[in-house]
Amino acid sequence: MSRLTARLPSLLLTLVAAMLCCCSLIKRSINMEHRLFVRVPGKVPSEAEKQCRLLTRSHHGWRFKHVIEAPDSKDGVQAQWYLAFRPDDDLDIPKAGWGEITPWSAVKRVAVEIAEASRETIGAYPQLIEPSLVFKDDYAWVDKPLEPSSPRSRGVPEVRLGELPAHEWPSVKKDGLYDPVWHLGEAYSQLAQAREAVRRQPGDEERRIRIGILDNGFDARHAAMPVQFEDEAAGDVLQELRPRYDICHDACAIGRTKPGESLGSHGTGAVGILAGRKVRFNDPRVSAGEVEIGAAPDARIIPVRVAPEMLSLSTANFALGIDYASRVQRCDVLSMSHGGSPSQMWADAVNAAYGRGTAMFAATGDYFAPHILPGLLNRLSMTGLLSLPPPSHTVYPAAFRRVVGVAGVTAAGKSYATTDWRRYLPNFWRVNPIFSLRGSYGADEVRRSLFDGWLCRERAKTDSSQVRRRNELRANPISAYAPAIPWLVTGKTHDTTRPDTIDIDGGGTSSATPQAAAAAAHWLAYHRKSIPASEWNTWKKAEAVYTAMIHSADRSHTHANDGKSPQDQIPDPFLGAGVLKARQMLQIDYQDAKAVRGETLSFPHTGHDKKEGRRYSEKDDRGMVPDYYDGERSFFSAVLTMNRGEDVPGFHRVLLREDRYSHALDQKTAMEQLFFNILLVDLWQHGRLPIQDGYKDKHPFRLFVSKLLAPLGKKTFESQIEHHAAKESGRAVAAWKQKQACFTP
Repeated sequence: MSRLTARLPSLLLTLVAAMLCCCSLIKRSINMEHRLFVRVPGKVPSEAEKQCRLLTRSHHGWRFKHVIEAPDSKDGVQAQWYLAFRPDDDLDIPKAGWGEITPWSAVKRVAVEIAEASRETIGAYPQLIEPSLVFKDDYAWVDKPLEPSSPRSRGVPEVRLGELPAHEWPSVKKDGLYDPVWHLGEAYSQLAQAREAVRRQPGDEERRIRIGILDNGFDARHAAMPVQFEDEAAGDVLQELRPRYDICHDACAIGRTKPGESLGSHGTGAVGILAGRKVRFNDPRVSAGEVEIGAAPDARIIPVRVAPEMLSLSTANFALGIDYASRVQRCDVLSMSHGGSPSQMWADAVNAAYGRGTAMFAATGDYFAPHILPGLLNRLSMTGLLSLPPPSHTVYPAAFRRVVGVAGVTAAGKSYATTDWRRYLPNFWRVNPIFSLRGSYGADEVRRSLFDGWLCRERAKTDSSQVRRRNELRANPISAYAPAIPWLVTGKTHDTTRPDTIDIDGGGTSSATPQAAAAAAHWLAYHRKSIPASEWNTWKKAEAVYTAMIHSADRSHTHANDGKSPQDQIPDPFLGAGVLKARQMLQIDYQDAKAVRGETLSFPHTGHDKKEGRRYSEKDDRGMVPDYYDGERSFFSAVLTMNRGEDVPGFHRVLLREDRYSHALDQKTAMEQLFFNILLVDLWQHGRLPIQDGYKDKHPFRLFVSKLLAPLGKKTFESQIEHHAAKESGRAVAAWKQKQACFTP
């Protein structure tokens, strides 16, 4: 007790500092504003068409800047996202009215005007106009740091040891000294063995894989940064959506900050785990010799800055980052130690990237849990009743079907989400607030409540709504090793020498995600010659990566899997689809991955969905079921609510009307479709799930129960939205025509 009393002042200071840090993080993450984006049917425009549309004003004054490619609809209609803006006023950044969170009233006022401008400039009426969030200007610009006084040495740089691993978490030592790269070893992720196996293959230069890493920025000056770090100004997508860069020529890039010049601490640490170069520690507490910090140091790294911190709440910046890395930079793999709540643009960017063959890995997220609370009381923190978001369930984009989430596993083989009481109790007096950060876990989109399990025990099976849409293992995250792994430390803005400090306390699911991305890159490099050129840029490449990784993962911690084949095993509630084993993954070639058929894992998903009335066939040319955005995936439902499972089966939900090719639509029909989609997304953003009219005849009892449980007992039907859309669009068109008549000489 005396030791605790003596440390009390420093503990209080630590807690205050942690609270201030959290407040700063939240402030920067929510400092956003709305800009207008339109979803228009059509193919990706050429560079000449982009410039023409950007520089040509419609007679209404609107201009359109292409930002994101959307995937084909089920009827083969492709769409694109454009930023709609008017340089002469601020109508492109609408303000929310009283009682509004999203400024839909402002959107409706200019919807007809924008739609006509879109038809005039792009050649088609838009399917949707959405006021998506973007980060504000004061966090989109970082003063360019001073250049180092000497160029980077070609030899192996010497680095300094920073923070040591926390006492509460297990770490690995070799001959009494800390091993900074234990997580890459044979007994753990096997990434070092996979790395060497790829290097032994002939034609090393032809096998280099492009990995995009989306984060809050990087410090390219660090001595251990990747050798092939392709830093370009266009990769800072925070700046791409600012008004000063709306009409941007080549000369505009001169004054822009590159991702590597933004000095983002989180991204610097993550990229070091992904592809940090060989270094030598000069500290006697670390095992001597040269060590390669990164799991895939030979890969070509494409840095993308998507946010000022590691949190995005439905921002267009994050969707643009995915599109830039996948479509523009043609990355084979994406590492996203980033998360938040999604939007329609997020779903479109993910679906299009998956269709190009981009394998995507994202952190499941980290939540706060007061670990001093035992059993059922600790579950209160998991549901958010005793803590603020983020929640303990998987966040987006890791919760998307076409993205693999990455959770954490410690050196002791335990989940990063649980408490190791044998290590914690002897050190409880330290009261390390970092220890309260836990890795989110569980199957995609499964939200826990207080009554989901007994005490600390989680239920054993994945949510049925996810199992029927995708195999059970495929619906769960993969686990990689953290914490107590290397973490590159960012230097100060005006440093004149290269930063060279590396902590070995890197933790969180952010540290696990780059490891999974590196394993995917090794597999693609190792089997590149066996993948047909005709399938390299298709969903089959990405799905084969996912299947090989999950099939080879270690699930021995779940005794129910004893004697079962890998494709018939079940996931663990905390460690998901298993623990990453990169060398074993290389033993599964491309054809083997495509041939996997099982009860819980199959290429792609071939299960039968009785509730949705269809069978997912391997002949389906789109692979895994497309991701989508709706009321269950909005910020309200994905982050703030604690209900689990589906309120309404997906087959009965009202969907966006995107299958009508609006080149051929008359104004009345086009406006009714546009306002229908606007009203639908408005409901989604508020956590509502409108249902089709036939649902009340097929499921009368379920509808009755859901009405009782829903706020105010209300349900919105598709016919109600149609009626409302017809009235709203009629009034808007009449107002627009009257305005046109007033200005016509």
